[in-house]
Amino acid sequence: MLVDLFGWRSVFYVNLPFGILLIFAAVRLLPRPADPDKKQIPDPLGTLLVALAVGATPLGVTEGGTWGWWDARTLACLVGVNNAGVSGVVRGERRSLDEMSVETLRSTLETNFVGAFALTHALLPALRTAGGRVVNVTSALATFARTTGRGPAGPADLIPYRASKAALNMTSVLLADQLREWGVTVCAVSPGYVATDMNNFAGSKTVQEGARTIVRFATLAPEELPDRAFVTEEGVVPW
Repeated sequence: MLVDLFGWRSVFYVNLPFGILLIFAAVRLLPRPADPDKKQIPDPLGTLLVALAVGATPLGVTEGGTWGWWDARTLACLVGVNNAGVSGVVRGERRSLDEMSVETLRSTLETNFVGAFALTHALLPALRTAGGRVVNVTSALATFARTTGRGPAGPADLIPYRASKAALNMTSVLLADQLREWGVTVCAVSPGYVATDMNNFAGSKTVQEGARTIVRFATLAPEELPDRAFVTEEGVVPW
């Protein structure tokens, strides 16, 4: 009700008295010292910090825009890493092409592709302002070079996952071209076969090893980043 009447700033005005109340309670509820002539008070600095935190946090959240915390130049200092990933496969089960559902395909695309694009699109003003970096975490399973090579292409129930990552790969190439003039770099990075919940922890790499690959390309100097390439720990691989 207070928010409806006075806006979110009212949360600050409510919490500040609450912080003062905490100070009063800390003083009153401390155990009495054995020597009545020796006064005991709480740590004044710690108590003050608690009170300020309780009162100032909502203010910072609500007034951050005024202070420039959400300014595009501030946000552009961050590197966008699109790491969303679901396989669309039920753990421990294999499904034939006939057993697959359109809903599984749709939900996998929503997470792996649409979600990544939506986040990047929302950050476009910030990325353009200071020249940011977008790292799309993908998979070698989504490359045509691997899919069209010798041997079977892979199980049918991985179609949603591989198709969604292939869409992300193409988007990475097109975004890199579209955002080049603003100094924004975009890359598609595969961390390799990492042991995660998605593959029932069967991967040959640890999460830390996979993360190192992503961080490497997220922090690489723009002139050292391969242009519109699919990169892995080993370097550039064919699309």
